[in-house]
Amino acid sequence: GESVEVGYIIMNHGGVEVPARGPSTTTMDCVPPGDVNVLAVFGHMHEYGSQFGVQLEREGEMSTFYSVDEWTVDFRDDPPITRFDPSSPFQLRGTDRLHMRCDFDNPTSEAILFPSEMCTTVMYYWPALPGGDRIYICES
Repeated sequence: GESVEVGYIIMNHGGVEVPARGPSTTTMDCVPPGDVNVLAVFGHMHEYGSQFGVQLEREGEMSTFYSVDEWTVDFRDDPPITRFDPSSPFQLRGTDRLHMRCDFDNPTSEAILFPSEMCTTVMYYWPALPGGDRIYICES
């Protein structure tokens, strides 16, 4: 069959700062690079993550795109992955907006900064954007 190149969409909050002694939340938004088909999506946090989610805003309506209600340290290297069947992929539109939210709980007496703690979403999509490394990055 015909081969199609897959690309990555990465939402990365490079300014993560998890304050000492208690819960906190980090958020960021991303507009997709255009109309693309999503094959899989997963989140990435480290040991102080407690909850992770990405909401999809489409034409004023909000829905859950990806969520992990109880993040564990094991998910740092082996996160829950939401997969979509290639025959019926999730279609992101260039007019959509993604809202990523990372909840943390830091019991230590020190603030934890990126990259010791992270708030990142990774998606595999097709068709890959033309040119370069096929990676579309939203950063804050």
